Amino acid sequence: MPLTSEQRFWHNTANEAERLEQRAEERDARKRQRKSQDNRNFNRSLGELEVAYNRAINDANNTRDKRRLKAERDARIDSEIAKREKANNPTSKNTTIGDDGTDQTGSNPENGDGGSGDGGGGLPDGFAAETLDVVNNDNTAGQRVFLTKAV
Repeated sequence: MPLTSEQRFWHNTANEAERLEQRAEERDARKRQRKSQDNRNFNRSLGELEVAYNRAINDANNTRDKRRLKAERDARIDSEIAKREKANNPTSKNTTIGDDGTDQTGSNPENGDGGSGDGGGGLPDGFAAETLDVVNNDNTAGQRVFLTKAV
């Protein structure tokens, strides 16, 4: 019995959906493989760095040099790990606090900046600015201005 055009359409559509699903699975598998390979390469490079420092530590003649090399090794490994984490987890200016400890909100309409077309820089309706005294990270006095809902 010959296939009707409707049956052929649904058969071809099902095949196309299967092909698209297979491509998506292959793409995801390649991404996982690439990530795993990157992780292995990173761990291998850290291991090589540690082995090189350990050789230098074993060859050092006095305790002061050994301690200096150990501290240098640990700092370098921590630095490499921090760089990798930062590369894998980029921060968004609209959601996080920057390295200097100040809010980096950007110009989101939700934040009350850039949302109005009147060119004014005032506060949104129903809100008030409140200034609080705070202690900064370096134990100095400072002030922060917070946007609060007016009551």
